Amino acid sequence: MNCYVMREEHGILYFILNQPKKRNAINSDMMTGLEIFLEKGLEQHIKGLCISGEGDVFCSGGDLAEFHKLKTKEEAFPMLSRMGKILYTLATYPKPTFSYLNGTAVGGGAELAISTDFRIMKRNAKLGFIQGTLAITTGWGGGSILMNKIDQGNAFKLLTSAIKYDTDHLIQMGVIQEIVDSQSEAIQHVERHTALFPNVLMAYKSILLNTLHSKSLELAIADEINNCSTLWGEEEHHNKVRLFFTKK
Repeated sequence: MNCYVMREEHGILYFILNQPKKRNAINSDMMTGLEIFLEKGLEQHIKGLCISGEGDVFCSGGDLAEFHKLKTKEEAFPMLSRMGKILYTLATYPKPTFSYLNGTAVGGGAELAISTDFRIMKRNAKLGFIQGTLAITTGWGGGSILMNKIDQGNAFKLLTSAIKYDTDHLIQMGVIQEIVDSQSEAIQHVERHTALFPNVLMAYKSILLNTLHSKSLELAIADEINNCSTLWGEEEHHNKVRLFFTKK
């Protein structure tokens, strides 16, 4: 089974994380899929992009079964940098981007979601930047992107609490824009915000991107990745991951 599904409907390119048995964890193959997705989305007729998950989970972050093999800063850095580049590309994309959080998004899954323009969340789902519980920080640039997307006080609260928040709290903090009860309702929101001509949508997105200090964001993400890769190589992180697998 392919770990992702890509399809186009009504000018919207959809990317579905398709590892439900692994809670849609992101592995190297899925990173390749996201790179292809972002390249294909630049085709002229594509009006917008939407990322979602298969089953009842959006994304649980990185695939620990694969990435726990990375023991040192030097081993972790390329993986973190690769995904950081994907999220930076997504955060500065020239077309509207959406994430439909069909279920809980934690860790790197929260980083992926915050990198899109619109976050639509299924009622009773949760989101949390829980990386701190594994003795690391956000490592794909999601912390820096979060600081650019919402009030910095709320962003710092999300990062340092390292817990999952429900939809009511998330909409109050500006993390999500819509709460829905079904996938079809989410698609309606996506199509409503991409009903204009593609050139109009890109012009509006240009206005949004002009308010984003993309160069400083790029540098912030690079610093975030460097800090996370350092923490990744420390014994505290490896102990927390071993404990995680023991509990499973």
